[in-house]
This record gives sequence, structure tokens and C-alpha cells, in this order.
Amino acid sequence: MSIDRYLAIVHPLSSIRYRTIKNAWVVCILTWCVCIVIMTPYWMYARTASQRDGTASCRMFWPHSNNLAYEWFWTNFQLIIGFVLPILIMVFCYVYLLRHLIVENVPSQDVTKRPIRKVTVMLFIVTMVFITCWTPYHIMRYVFAVCSCNLITNPLGNPCRDFLSPYHIIHMSSGLLKLGSS
Repeated sequence: MSIDRYLAIVHPLSSIRYRTIKNAWVVCILTWCVCIVIMTPYWMYARTASQRDGTASCRMFWPHSNNLAYEWFWTNFQLIIGFVLPILIMVFCYVYLLRHLIVENVPSQDVTKRPIRKVTVMLFIVTMVFITCWTPYHIMRYVFAVCSCNLITNPLGNPCRDFLSPYHIIHMSSGLLKLGSS
């Protein structure tokens, strides 16, 4: 959507031939195909595991040859594809979109400043909502990966076990924020 806004405002004439209903369908189908491919590891390796307290949880059971390497790669892959890349695309598109609006409009006229200010606020809010909704999830995902890969050693105890109660609270909160952003 950020790319579409960018093309519609910054390149309105040259993007007309690309911004068609047919191309929108193609982009949607390609997006779904990419998502299906990205989700394939969940279908292949996700299983339920019984916990010590008798509850069950869904976990990834990677191939046994190098479980920690798979877990670490998957965590970084999710962070880059699901968080860093979208933020970079949004920031790039919105910065150039705003730059185009500011440069193309006559700054001395107060009539043109108000729409630009409204657009700026709207783009800032969209970006901040994305960051606010997805940051807790990715932070907790990283913490969980660090704990499960035993990358933290602490002679005073297991920081992941001590972290468990706040972890569940933040994990549930980030899940609700993700749900709210969709």
C-alpha cells in the first residue's frame, strides 16, 4: 500500500499503466504465494509439546542435525522479512512522497500547507502504528530465541525462567496488538 501511494502521488502519469485492476490481482496473488512459501516451515515443523505443568504449547521442531542454527536463522528471517523490510519500504516511500508534496507545492500559500500537514500526520501515524504493534512481538521473539538457543549464561539462575511471567504478559499483549493492526 505504501508503494501504491508513492507511485500514485510521486509518479502519477508514468504509473497509470502499472496501476490497473489486473496488476492489482497479480500483486495480490504473488503476495499470497510468497506468504505460503514463507509459512511452509510452520506446516512442516510445528508440533504441540507437553509442558512440565501439563499444558501444551506449539513449538517448532527443526531437523535434528543443527536445531539451534535453524532456530536462530528463522528468528532473524522473520525479523528482517516481517519487520525491518516493511519499515524500510514505508519510510522510503513516505519520505519521498512527502518530499515530492513539499517541493511541488508553493510553500508561501497557506492553502497548500494544510493538506501537506494532514498527509504528514497520517503517514506518521500509519508508520507508528505498525512499529507499535509489531515491535513487542519481534522483541519477545528475539528474547525467546536467545533463551532457547542458550545464548545467555547467568551464574545466578536462568534469566529466561525468571523472565517467564512478564514474557507471557508481553507475548499476549503483542499478540493483541498484532491482531489490532491487521
